[in-house]
Amino acid sequence: LEALKVLANSRLSMKLTDEEAERLNGVWRQLRPWPDTVEGVSALRLIASCATCSNGSYVDMAPLAEHLGIEWDAILGSEASGFFKPHPQTYLLSVEALAIKPSECVMVAAHQKDLVHARSHGLLTAFIKRPDEFGGVGMGEELEPTSDWDFVASSLLELAELVRKRV
Repeated sequence: LEALKVLANSRLSMKLTDEEAERLNGVWRQLRPWPDTVEGVSALRLIASCATCSNGSYVDMAPLAEHLGIEWDAILGSEASGFFKPHPQTYLLSVEALAIKPSECVMVAAHQKDLVHARSHGLLTAFIKRPDEFGGVGMGEELEPTSDWDFVASSLLELAELVRKRV
């Protein structure tokens, strides 16, 4: 919480009390999923196992998934691997935990930098176009594909259809 208070003070000129910092720190736990997420992950799970590859901890990710109504086959990433993305071991140990080869795993993201790193370690890639992910056009990330990703979709439901056609 101290880091949050320092950041708020230095970047936003806000002095947070302990209570305010605690409340602000917990806001992300109240996130709502994209409208297609729960149904899309469920559709994808009918085709293959689905897991996270997050820099978040299991202690944070498990309750968030429950709150959002998302059922994962595994919660993987930095905590399970001991490394933070974009370190290669984050991706490779997550894939290993699923008992598959990188070439049999699809990294799904709205953040194309995640896809660049995943591809460089042999994973397939799926870019989900989320125009409002970064606040709209000109807010810091390309909204259209910047590479020839293996899959490009506007929703997880559309991705499930594309994957189903390829399997």
